Amino acid sequence: MADDKPTDVTPPELTQPTVKGPTVDGHPREGESRDPKGRRGKGVPQPAIQPPTHAKYAVSPGSVNDAGNEILSRSQQSVNTYEDLKSTVQHDGGWIFWEPAIGTKIPDIMGVEGGYVTDQSPETTNQLTAAEDNLLLGVADSITLAGQFADQLNNAAQFYTQADKASVLPEMPFTIGAGSIMGQPPKPDATGTPADSPKNDGSG
Repeated sequence: MADDKPTDVTPPELTQPTVKGPTVDGHPREGESRDPKGRRGKGVPQPAIQPPTHAKYAVSPGSVNDAGNEILSRSQQSVNTYEDLKSTVQHDGGWIFWEPAIGTKIPDIMGVEGGYVTDQSPETTNQLTAAEDNLLLGVADSITLAGQFADQLNNAAQFYTQADKASVLPEMPFTIGAGSIMGQPPKPDATGTPADSPKNDGSG
């Protein structure tokens, strides 16, 4: 509604400790293990359904991590810009709606001689200042979400790496000769000749 007055808020201070995510070494964050039965709560029966099928795809954990680091690099720039804008609003926001009049004398600012000014509409000033603070809060929330998304990208890369490290190809037996297994030579027959070797019966 047009008559709604924005609730005044305090824009948060944003900091970003790093512009790069953790090294992708297959160690997801603590507490991030996945429940293979799903997230619907303990004791809730899960219906037996056929898992979905999809075409084969390749995942490069390094590329996933690079994408997250690119987001962090750009979000750091956004954090800096946000903090500059917040400082400007907090310093100058209340002065935008002041007009010359008999009132409180303001000091000289940046070489401009001070004068007597007064706020002609304190209520309007308060509403607009609250709106500015709410906009700053929205910007801060957006930057925070971008950082959280980059963090989740890094953790996804960790899970892929962890799965890759945990994947061990089974030692599959296959036939080299009759009754032989990979890594084991064929057993010789009574004459000492391997069972799958060609027999020289003198007919050749």
